Amino acid sequence: LARRELGDGLLTAYEVVGMNLAGTQLVLLTACESALGVTPRGQGAPGLRQAEGEAVAGLRQAFFVAGAESIVMSMWPVPLNETVAQMQGFLDGWLSHGVPRYQAFHASQLAALESVRQRTGSGHPFWWAGFIYEGDPGDR
Repeated sequence: LARRELGDGLLTAYEVVGMNLAGTQLVLLTACESALGVTPRGQGAPGLRQAEGEAVAGLRQAFFVAGAESIVMSMWPVPLNETVAQMQGFLDGWLSHGVPRYQAFHASQLAALESVRQRTGSGHPFWWAGFIYEGDPGDR
């Protein structure tokens, strides 16, 4: 086994799998490209490589293995101001107004789409669709 220094600022899937996240309703990863995995050839997140002989690894699978019910993560470099507004709308709908998690997430995407349409006259996905929601929708 290779040894890694913990606290190096890089959260790995290996570290996440060792966590006990049973009962965690949602993991929210707002960093750019947090949904992308890494391959042995270094394809995926820039500058990262998976150990030889291992398959594509990602935080997404690791959080589910650790017990998280759902996860929100980004697929590409997301714009900061739009991300903050979208996540505020999502969390406000879910935590302050009792809207089920996925419904609140979807509503925040629609609000972000409407905002970019008003601002630019276009609904380009870059500005509102960079995040995906996976797992329990929270309405069961």
